[in-house]
Amino acid sequence: MSTERETPDSASLDSVLSRTRRAGLALLAGLFGLFALVAVLESRGSVVRPGAARARLQTLRVVLFAASAASALGARILHARMIRPGRPGGAEAGLVRLRRGALTAMAVSTAPAGVGFALFIAAGLSRDFYALAFASLVLLFLYFPRRSAWETILEDGTTPCRFGGRP
Repeated sequence: MSTERETPDSASLDSVLSRTRRAGLALLAGLFGLFALVAVLESRGSVVRPGAARARLQTLRVVLFAASAASALGARILHARMIRPGRPGGAEAGLVRLRRGALTAMAVSTAPAGVGFALFIAAGLSRDFYALAFASLVLLFLYFPRRSAWETILEDGTTPCRFGGRP
């Protein structure tokens, strides 16, 4: 039994990596679109300001921030489990796992920005939007596909970070 792994050819790796990066850039553009939309709405004064229900609003904020943190943790666990090397299949199956894992993690990582935008629309909480959108931006960069990481996973069968998955 050989311990050597089958690796995809450079052209197929480049193709899958390029398509995955374009999808990540589209998510990034959407995030910057939300930043621009919030800035425009604030500059026009089209923002709802919280009224008398501040206690309920504070409870809602805590719940939504906790949900955002859970989505960040969920993205990490999903990513680690989806890209886990050592599963049956050849090099192409490994590329498919990497692409799906990266796309899923990047998509889930934009959830905090969506929650922040909902808080902004519902209660005019622009500071919360900016905080959660910045968290989404950091997560998006964290899961953005890197060629060196993908090559390590495909060749060695180890993940750069082992949280949530086994080598």
